[in-house]
Amino acid sequence: MASITQTVPTYSGGMSEQPDYRKFGGQVKSIVNGIPDVVTGLYKRPGSKRIGTTKLGSVEAGGSWFHYYRSESEGSYIGQVDADGDVRVWKASGLGSGTTAQTIRYGPLDWEATKAYSVGNEVTNDSGKIYVCDTEGTSAGSGGPTGTGANITDGTARWDYVGTASARETSIKTYLTSASSPVDTEDLQFITINDVTFVNNRSINVATTGTTTARPHTNFAYIDLLRTENGRQYALNIATPTAVADDSIKVATRVNIKSDTLAEGQGTGSCPGIGTQVFAVPSVVEHTIPTSDVASDEITKTSHGWTDGTAVRYNNGGGADMHADVADNDIVYIRDATTNTFKVAETSGGTAIPVGSTSGNNAQFFTTLPVNIVSVKNAAGTRVTDGSRENLIFRLTTLGQQGHYGYADDDQRALFRCTYNRQIRLLHGGEGWEEGDVVEVKLDSASTTYTYEIEIEKIETNSVKADVKAARPEPTPFDSDTAVTADQILGGINAELDGVTVGSDALNTTIIGTGMYLYSDSAFNVETTEKDLVRVMQGQVKDVTELPSQ
Repeated sequence: MASITQTVPTYSGGMSEQPDYRKFGGQVKSIVNGIPDVVTGLYKRPGSKRIGTTKLGSVEAGGSWFHYYRSESEGSYIGQVDADGDVRVWKASGLGSGTTAQTIRYGPLDWEATKAYSVGNEVTNDSGKIYVCDTEGTSAGSGGPTGTGANITDGTARWDYVGTASARETSIKTYLTSASSPVDTEDLQFITINDVTFVNNRSINVATTGTTTARPHTNFAYIDLLRTENGRQYALNIATPTAVADDSIKVATRVNIKSDTLAEGQGTGSCPGIGTQVFAVPSVVEHTIPTSDVASDEITKTSHGWTDGTAVRYNNGGGADMHADVADNDIVYIRDATTNTFKVAETSGGTAIPVGSTSGNNAQFFTTLPVNIVSVKNAAGTRVTDGSRENLIFRLTTLGQQGHYGYADDDQRALFRCTYNRQIRLLHGGEGWEEGDVVEVKLDSASTTYTYEIEIEKIETNSVKADVKAARPEPTPFDSDTAVTADQILGGINAELDGVTVGSDALNTTIIGTGMYLYSDSAFNVETTEKDLVRVMQGQVKDVTELPSQ
């Protein structure tokens, strides 16, 4: 029979009740008078010495025993819990050790004068009453909390009455009493972590301590951000419980360059039109302002929909400017907005510009489009001004190739011209777009500015449940060098939900950490199409791991 040998470098793995074939190397079935240690290996158990013969005082027959090591300076203790739940502790080593049991308190320590207390600290005062601190501060020079009220003044600290020391003692002793019959001393299990010993009575069933606080709102939802990511839209669909999927979201799926003003003739050899740029088309709202609607520093426009701080661009429509500080393509900011009037300032919150009465011309208008986006028109060529199209994002890239096409007649200098390669990439299809819509943009990253007409070639219509709100905030920046924060994302969602109602009841929002709490007096549901970015919780979750992490 062949022999089998095995080398075991150390027996530091301890004891294991697993079958031999499942044991790890260094584990054994039993150890007699030995201690396994990962540093010194398996060494002989140190001997013990009896240091006294005097019996401990006040020991009860039976009961459960435990030991407790406080610290190197204070030493260790041994304790007993008898059949009636009384606790006795004796000091086993160091100063003060002996046969006399230590004094046991079942409630908090006595109140002390001129002492700093923190919220949650408990004290005993006023003939055995227990108080908990609800406002941190320093106690008074004498007296302390009394009575059975709440928010009791004590210096700068405040206290609430919570019960009596005798009731606390009875409660503790009841828990420490074995419920088994006959009494089983193994019912009480002890474990010491750091300098606290925990006791568990295995004969008592676990019960609740009371009911949880009632929900503050019947209809609510919590939006939990899972992660931040560039180039994504954190979209939400909010609907009533009876809603059907008949709310349409039209998204552009293909775009093309319809035309451009690039020059490719003689003298263009330097290729001044090359460049690349990302264009983000926001919600397009434009208001034509005839001169009759301009009076002093106030402009009248019925139901303009703008609020204080909104940035708008002035276009003179090819005529006279409204004011020296409100010239063609100037960005100004709305202020003093009412339903039908507003003023403009050079900076957000700045002084209103005195535009003067009947100034400018009848073709002038204000628009929410940025300077590099000239216009948005439908298939019929009419400017879109009602805010129905938004969030279209694309990257326009123009490459140039210099080519020789002849010589100058006078001195035979070589002549060159540029041939351009236009490229467009759709980054985000936005919302509300129709086939045939045209966006005119200026590639201002080039050394010479040229304009391009970008046409919506194909769209896709998605039907969703969103009779309350289809929240579609502006996508996060597509530039990976631009940081995306939770505040930025939540701020965008919050702006989308501003003023939204569920029926006639407001939909309220509160940003909490990296999430948002929504509530209303009317029932609503929330869902997201971006489940890798956002988690929605309403009423209950299937797993505790789905709860917010904060």
